[in-house]
Amino acid sequence: MSNVTKEKTADEKATEEKVIKGTTTKEKMADRKTTKDKAGEEKVAGKNVDKTRVRVEKDRTQKVKREAATAMEIIAARNKMQDLLEQMRQKGVKLFVDGEAALPGEIAAKAVCEGSAYMADYVLGENGAIEQVRFDKVTRK
Repeated sequence: MSNVTKEKTADEKATEEKVIKGTTTKEKMADRKTTKDKAGEEKVAGKNVDKTRVRVEKDRTQKVKREAATAMEIIAARNKMQDLLEQMRQKGVKLFVDGEAALPGEIAAKAVCEGSAYMADYVLGENGAIEQVRFDKVTRK
């Protein structure tokens, strides 16, 4: 018999270290209930890990798009309201918000935003034309 010793490969050394530490790759996979499909893609609890990540990222992207669309709609509504109020102001209609005189931009900024509840009261003159528009915050009592 010869005294020739075979040198261990890097994989054999790594496997030996894992066995010494008490954790093998198979044990880790069993703990995570991880398997590999025929294509070699890792699956956790029967679900493809990459597809789960993609779905989560897609959901986040859709949420950001919805929020951006909502913000754009609010900005468009605010601009439209400001333009209409400016036209009214130029025709001599007095504008108020919370009991104080205000400019169209101030009113639009307060009245058109998420979670804001302002109600417009139109005050008519004797001839039936609008003389004032008063915006008051609506609150629950």
